[in-house]
Amino acid sequence: MDRIDEPHPGAPLAEDDRLCAGAAREVPDTAQQVAVRDPGADHHHVAEEIYVPLTGGTEWRMGEGGFRKREAGQVVHHASNVNHAMRTGNEPLLALYIWRGGPLAQKSTITGTATQGRS
Repeated sequence: MDRIDEPHPGAPLAEDDRLCAGAAREVPDTAQQVAVRDPGADHHHVAEEIYVPLTGGTEWRMGEGGFRKREAGQVVHHASNVNHAMRTGNEPLLALYIWRGGPLAQKSTITGTATQGRS
C-alpha cells in the first residue's frame, strides 16, 4: 500500500487541528487521488470526509460497493478508515468538503488499482 503526500483535497478555506474545510476541483476523465492521480484507486485515512458536489455526474465509491453517480447537492460521506474513491466523467467536479477527526495531517493509504470498479 502506498502513502500519498497531500492530506486533503484542494486548498482549504478553514483549517485547524480538528477540522479542515474548502473547495475541491477535479478535471474531466480523472479520479480523485489527492496527490498521485492514480485513476480509480481506492484510498483511506483516519479523517472523516464530507463532500457536497456543486456539479453533477461524478462517480463515488465507498467500501466494497461499485461506483455510483451523484448529482449536485447530494451529500457524500466517507467514514473514518473506509476505502473510497471518486472519478469524473465528461464534466469537471467542483465540490465543497469538510474533513474532521483523526490527525488531519495524516497521509492517505492507497489500497486499490486504476481499474478497480470499472466495467
